[in-house]
Amino acid sequence: MNGKLKKNIGFSLMPLAFLFLFEPRYTLIDPLPDFIGYMLLCTAIINLADINPRIYEAFLGFRKAILVSMLKYVALYMLYSFVYESANTPVYDGAEDWAIGVFHESEMAVGILLFVFVFGLFEMVVLIPAYRSLFEGMLSLGMYNDGTAIYLKKITKREKIDKKTGHKTVLVRESKRNLTEKAYFLTVALILGQVLANILPELTTLITNTSYAFVVHLRVLLMVLLVPISIAWLIKMLGYCSKIRMDTPFINNVSQKYVTFATENPDLYVVRKLIMGVSSLIVASVLCLNLYVNEVKVIPGFVFAMVVIFSAVTLRKYSKKWGLVISFATINTILSAVTYFATVKFYSDSSLSKLETYNAYNLLVGLSIAESVSFIITFIFTLIMVWEVYGKHTDISLTKEKQSYKAEKTYFLKGAAACTVSAIMMALANVYYVYANHPYLIINIKWIVEYSSVIVLGVSLVFIGILIYNLGNVINSIKCYYKLDI
Repeated sequence: MNGKLKKNIGFSLMPLAFLFLFEPRYTLIDPLPDFIGYMLLCTAIINLADINPRIYEAFLGFRKAILVSMLKYVALYMLYSFVYESANTPVYDGAEDWAIGVFHESEMAVGILLFVFVFGLFEMVVLIPAYRSLFEGMLSLGMYNDGTAIYLKKITKREKIDKKTGHKTVLVRESKRNLTEKAYFLTVALILGQVLANILPELTTLITNTSYAFVVHLRVLLMVLLVPISIAWLIKMLGYCSKIRMDTPFINNVSQKYVTFATENPDLYVVRKLIMGVSSLIVASVLCLNLYVNEVKVIPGFVFAMVVIFSAVTLRKYSKKWGLVISFATINTILSAVTYFATVKFYSDSSLSKLETYNAYNLLVGLSIAESVSFIITFIFTLIMVWEVYGKHTDISLTKEKQSYKAEKTYFLKGAAACTVSAIMMALANVYYVYANHPYLIINIKWIVEYSSVIVLGVSLVFIGILIYNLGNVINSIKCYYKLDI
């Protein structure tokens, strides 16, 4: 048990979490979704949170950060929808109302500034205290568990030679901050730098008479300046985790402390893993929200598949189908990524001939069908995995009467059937959206094209609602079975 806990105590997963949080972003686009990084970080520190109250506070803070990061995606879609509409809507005399989507440059700057200011404020309020609690918790763990790496300070030696006597003196200088304090300082600098780099360009437009082209150049400049800080932060955090993992006495002491805690609370670890795995699927369902800007998905399908893989890994000890789920989710990730980047490439290339456009769009429809089929298969095997968890870790596993067991199973299967039907409808709606925007439709019905995005969004909302309701019931059943509320 001790050997297993050494691997899973958290420090092995932290580097991957920090990799997702490393983001030299351009404008508001985040190439690596932050909420996945926060999910990984919560998973990494959850065991440490059991034995240290400050790290538990950090765990709660990063859970809030997951929600803030996901809300940012929705707000970003709404913002870009307005900006896109303003770029494609003719400006009539007196048409200055935001409600019809017509922006002037200053109004666009206000919209973007409002977005980055609000979410920048949210991130500072949530993240800075969370990281502070995390690093203070690490200092506390190091103090009581012989952690030398956590308090490690850089020591520099310099020789000084006396010119008269030729005597050599070695001057030893110790840095003021230890390794943990430096990591916290650089983390705060990165958070503030990201917020400033997003706010300053739009603020410049409002307080000066500069053109929006200047804003674009300023944004690129700030991004270039932020890249070295981001790289330095990533290197520092990876080195921080590596040095702690090599501190064998500290790892052994912390692992043994958790062994004692886990022995006294045998069900807590199991319940936490189960709830984390099922809750990840709720996050994955929200990521299925089909929002389009300029015919391109705001949240690519492969993000959903990546979260499903994370859920399957979390539930691997409690389901025999976890390997199949990962296999099909990986296929779905690849197909979704190919479809997404092919769509971006198609709509950004205006030099295609009519024949090339026709063939390219047929390819997009084919890729969309393949992606949708892989999504449905992945989803069905995911439901089978959830059923295995439900059958072994809820009250249904205690049901001995055939009739009661059948009633419980029927209740679950009804929910699963509703989820599957809505998933199929959503997959078909995605294919329909791509086909409805085909420039050479055989039957060109205007209302089909105009309302395609609304129909796809509506179907995805139904799917998300049904899935969240049923997965919520599974989580409540697990809590009732183990008589724990966490």
